[in-house]
Amino acid sequence: MVTVVIVSHEIQSGRMEEAKARIDSNGARMAEAEGFISRIIVVPRDGSNFLSTVTQWRGFADYTNWQEENRKSNVHAGTESPYVGSPNTQIYDCVSLRTKLGD
Repeated sequence: MVTVVIVSHEIQSGRMEEAKARIDSNGARMAEAEGFISRIIVVPRDGSNFLSTVTQWRGFADYTNWQEENRKSNVHAGTESPYVGSPNTQIYDCVSLRTKLGD
């Protein structure tokens, strides 16, 4: 069963572009992870300082394996974070998926 993970971050004022770049660089490594399907980055239309990622994984075990590898690599260690506090993470089982790609 496909696992969907939504991670939401509050971003410090004036640091949205930095946060997007940081998340995007993490996504390049994520794309090579076993079981990774897709990821999108979304921001609110109202301009508020939040950023969320929505990822799809072949299964929950693939997601947890990625988490462990990401934690071990600690790519952003020693850099000042553009985030406020800890992210909010929600994990779901996908029960239906429809896409229309290429249009």
